[in-house]
Amino acid sequence: MSRPVRLLMTGATSFSGAWMARACADAGIEVHAAIRSDRSTYDGVRSHRLAMLGGSVTLHTGAVHRAGALAALITEVGADVVGYHGYPMEGFRSPDYDALGAAAAVTADLDAELAAAADAGSVIVYTGTVYEPGPVAGAEARAAVSAYGLSKRVAYERLRLAGSRAGVPVHRFVIPNPFGPLEEGRFGNHLATAWGRGETPVVRTPRLVRDNIPVRELAVRYAAFVLAGDGRAVSLEPSGYIESQFAFAGRLAEAVGVRLGRVLPLEALWDAPIEEPLVVVNDGRTSATFAANEAAYWDEYAEHLRQLMAASVS
Repeated sequence: MSRPVRLLMTGATSFSGAWMARACADAGIEVHAAIRSDRSTYDGVRSHRLAMLGGSVTLHTGAVHRAGALAALITEVGADVVGYHGYPMEGFRSPDYDALGAAAAVTADLDAELAAAADAGSVIVYTGTVYEPGPVAGAEARAAVSAYGLSKRVAYERLRLAGSRAGVPVHRFVIPNPFGPLEEGRFGNHLATAWGRGETPVVRTPRLVRDNIPVRELAVRYAAFVLAGDGRAVSLEPSGYIESQFAFAGRLAEAVGVRLGRVLPLEALWDAPIEEPLVVVNDGRTSATFAANEAAYWDEYAEHLRQLMAASVS
């Protein structure tokens, strides 16, 4: 009987990373997570994410992109897949985000890591973002939406080039806008905080068309991508609800409101200036289909937002 696929991934304490690691473990993958510090040093929502992983994921502390730490771990684990998911996130929404510095930090020990990956027979799955530069159907190529998006593409291109030289395949899994339990500081949190205070939340960018996907569905698609082996595409761009942010807010308010027995109001700033590209989405042709699980995703998310609403009152 063959052993399970071994995945070594960074960034498992992040919102999407925790769910991706959990989904991979649930799919029978042997998951190893490289985290920066001992789990006792994590608090708040990150400690809850680690608790969710329970004993299904093996944690390795102190493994970061420097001094050969991650390279040594690739060898120790004998990773079939190395998931480059962790990324510097401090101030990522700011136009002053250090795009080149962040990319340099993630690729600081790339030669050693790829040498270890080549020896182990590993492939790389790099987590990209929809906010990177990309094509738009029938239009000119989209520029990076943010400094963070630009940084992610710089790191990917450096990884892909170095991977080709080292003989290590590099694949890309592109994340749109995930939402779900254990999120922090995201769109749903903004809405729930206002509703909990008895206020009507304002959607400040109602015209923007974005790609919102339940984080559990995103994670399931990631696990399938890791397991695909030789059938894995070079790049996968899963999609969820492709619609305006006001339409998605309405979808969220209705789905959560029905489950909580409340009418959840919304307002919009229709005349607000649009400073980002109007449409930033993944390729809808590879859209995730989750009809069988859609109700369960909303049940779980409604409970998460109910707790946020209750906490905002106290």
